[in-house]
Amino acid sequence: MQFVYGALIIEMTDNRIRLNVVEAIELNNFSNAVAGQYKMINSGSIIDFLDKIKQRYDTQK
Repeated sequence: MQFVYGALIIEMTDNRIRLNVVEAIELNNFSNAVAGQYKMINSGSIIDFLDKIKQRYDTQK
């Protein structure tokens, strides 16, 4: 079984669908969205995601 989320194709082994996606958007620029998919949403995944946002905005300056 496959689950399609945007450009992501996720292989699944059971009938349960659990998608752990974190996304941040800039309201004036939707094309600059930052998204991350994680096995679990916990403090480590949130810190990793915030680092991705920081890297994105550091390169735009």
